[in-house]
Amino acid sequence: MRSLLRASRRRHIGALKSYIPYAVGEIFLVVVGILIALEVNNYNDVRKERDQEVKVLLSLHYEIAHNIKTLNRSVEEKQRIVEINREILRHTGPNAHWNSSTHFDSLMMYYTAVSG
Repeated sequence: MRSLLRASRRRHIGALKSYIPYAVGEIFLVVVGILIALEVNNYNDVRKERDQEVKVLLSLHYEIAHNIKTLNRSVEEKQRIVEINREILRHTGPNAHWNSSTHFDSLMMYYTAVSG
């Protein structure tokens, strides 16, 4: 019985020895495949981050451009208010001669024309 088991074990070991190079080669191919898949995944992640960065930068650009337009409009309105106040100050004050029938009407017309 022992000799039968030894013979069987020797055959299996012989078959195992011939299978080891194939197993090592297969493991190597699996590892290389996993490394390639990881590299492709990293490349896709970098590409997605770059696309997201471009979207954020474009959004920031449009927001800043819109803010500049809004601020320019606000500055123009403030300049009109300053002009109106200067005109009012020219016609009022302790040394100004006030003729309510002409100056008040002309100031109101000027104010409504400039303030639009």
